[in-house]
Amino acid sequence: MARSIRPRNKLPKRYRLDSDNYALKSRHVERIIRLVRQSGVVEVLEAVVPHRSDAARRTSIRLVVVASLINAVRTNHKGQISLMTAVINNLPPTVLNWMGSPDWTDDGYDRVQRLVAKIAATLDEGPIYTDPATGQTFRVDHTWYTQTLLFASIPPELVRNCAISVDGTAMETWAALHTDPTAIVLDGDYRKDDPAAQAHQETAHKKSKKQKKRAKVLGVGPDGRNIYTKDPDARAGWRTATKSEPAGFYQGRELHLGVAVPSIAWTNRVDQLTFGPQVPQVILSAQLVPAGTHRTDTVIPALLELHDKGIINEVIADPGYTLAKKERFHLPLKQAGIALTMKPVTHQRVPSRLGGILLIDGQLFSAYTPGDLLTLPVPPIGATEKDKRPYVAAFERRARYRYSFHADVHGGAARYADPFRSGKLRSPQIPHTMRRNRSLPRITLPSNYDPELVNHTATIGADELPLEQPTIFGTTAWHRAIGRRNLAETANSQLKGKHVDIRRGYTQHLDSGRIKFHLAATLSIYNYNVMKNWYSHPDIPKERKPRKDRIARWDSLDLPTPIQPPGTSPPG
Repeated sequence: MARSIRPRNKLPKRYRLDSDNYALKSRHVERIIRLVRQSGVVEVLEAVVPHRSDAARRTSIRLVVVASLINAVRTNHKGQISLMTAVINNLPPTVLNWMGSPDWTDDGYDRVQRLVAKIAATLDEGPIYTDPATGQTFRVDHTWYTQTLLFASIPPELVRNCAISVDGTAMETWAALHTDPTAIVLDGDYRKDDPAAQAHQETAHKKSKKQKKRAKVLGVGPDGRNIYTKDPDARAGWRTATKSEPAGFYQGRELHLGVAVPSIAWTNRVDQLTFGPQVPQVILSAQLVPAGTHRTDTVIPALLELHDKGIINEVIADPGYTLAKKERFHLPLKQAGIALTMKPVTHQRVPSRLGGILLIDGQLFSAYTPGDLLTLPVPPIGATEKDKRPYVAAFERRARYRYSFHADVHGGAARYADPFRSGKLRSPQIPHTMRRNRSLPRITLPSNYDPELVNHTATIGADELPLEQPTIFGTTAWHRAIGRRNLAETANSQLKGKHVDIRRGYTQHLDSGRIKFHLAATLSIYNYNVMKNWYSHPDIPKERKPRKDRIARWDSLDLPTPIQPPGTSPPG
């Protein structure tokens, strides 16, 4: 489909693009055009981005948005203006007319660059837009633009009441760091709660102190944090080790992704668990913030918004989020009615008392839980299923002494029943419990037991159980529930080497607005590819697959921007 282009030896070097390397497939262009039409972002951008109508005939907003997505279709693509220009140069005149740019010329690099800068600046400001059809008012910013493109290829019914797995990944800046990385001071908020980052920082500072090295600070940002590179929005961060990257310092941003996973349909909280319908592992939320920005302040607004829309009802998070104070992460989720599945770390597993009730690993247990079950070790990392069985069996023996949910109470509190009242234990000291099934565990209470701590219910406030989970930590059901977190890691790996590599060199911009513009197209195409593969999977029920519509021909694409013949008023 690539059209012949005349030699451009007289053009500057940045315009000399090898068109043969950017040959486009018509089906890709057709589907991208449909994707943009379904999203509706162009109509809103045309209303808020200042752009002359005569300039649109040369380079329209619709043309730039479509070009960014077509560029993102290629594996291992880059977020660069030159590649977007190469894409437009390969579009046939018919498509350029449909895009509202019949006067496009091959030397349009500067026009594309200026228009992308205008779009990014407008999204940075976030003007208020009112939909003339529905009267709905919303802010047109980068969050809106990214979320709209993310959901353009996702049928809403497929991700209703699902769970979301959140994870963060480092995105290094293109700007060079002219100093020793070990001399940088980690001034981010959430790293204060990360013991590994603190230990790494202390070791690095001791080394840099011996070598008498000192990081050069180029300035201080509006957030009060040091700037070490020419990128004004890049900040000092610390990343954990992966297979492709060692742990250490970096300069740049952090991308927080939320990936859709199946939710828990039913569980007895110990050894039985049933998941809901299968869902495509698409990205439901994405926030790009400077490295070191508090993680919970970044993801909580997005999670609450997805819950209000009926999309998610459960969150799976790693310690990078759950180490935060309960007021910043756990309580907002609990108060909104969002369940949380997590892995508590060492200091969160210390047993405590809530009145006369034991609080272990975030769950209520009977005051007469055996002492050898209070503190249980977890399986070592990399243990096989066979090696995990003794550890899991101990957690399940302790689960017999757990309190069970009894009833809701006004104000966010709830009533919980002890194991004797809920029918999980029996004891000769409580005669009526002995009439229960003999397969239930039988225990003998001490002679001085408190009658008020057995066979009773207790009212507990939401802020007193911030670490409560749908399943009991350490049990078979919990291991199955927390295993869904790996799907977020899969998305990170796809974005760092397989589908695209968003690490250093993905884009050469030093402006967060333009980086987010390119990243929105990349993530949107990632969702598009996930949906395409999901529909073709043989295990997906037919009723959850769409009807295969015939792909439209070029002459049947009815774009909302008609082209006026020469001599008439150009499209607005």
